[in-house]
Amino acid sequence: MGSLHGDDARDAHLADIRARFQDGAPVDFVADIVAESELERVLISEFRLREQAGTTDSFIYEMVLVEYTEPPEPPAPDLGLNLADLGLDIDLGLDLLDLPSLLGAVPDLGDALAPVAASAGDLRTALGGAGTLFAPLSRLLG
Repeated sequence: MGSLHGDDARDAHLADIRARFQDGAPVDFVADIVAESELERVLISEFRLREQAGTTDSFIYEMVLVEYTEPPEPPAPDLGLNLADLGLDIDLGLDLLDLPSLLGAVPDLGDALAPVAASAGDLRTALGGAGTLFAPLSRLLG
């Protein structure tokens, strides 16, 4: 909690605090009362500002700070494979594998569109004159 006096002090302080609050990044915690504390970095979780009644150009602000703890490193994915037993140099990647042979025989699908060819022709005939429907509107609008 703190107080500010005057528009210039308020505007400068608000710009700095608002930027830190919106950024959501941890900030260094510096205060006179931190004699025995190991608190080093904090997050600003709440920020409130209000004018003080009865005093011109006087504002009171409150911040709620939360201790920032560095998140742990995510665990490495373990697929249960022991790649060292393969006897391959892992740095080579998949260059040594013949991927198409792993798929096996792929059956011939033929012409996948043949069953709908007749319907597509009927649709083309039915919609063939649709472009002329807008000709009067095109002439009207220029």
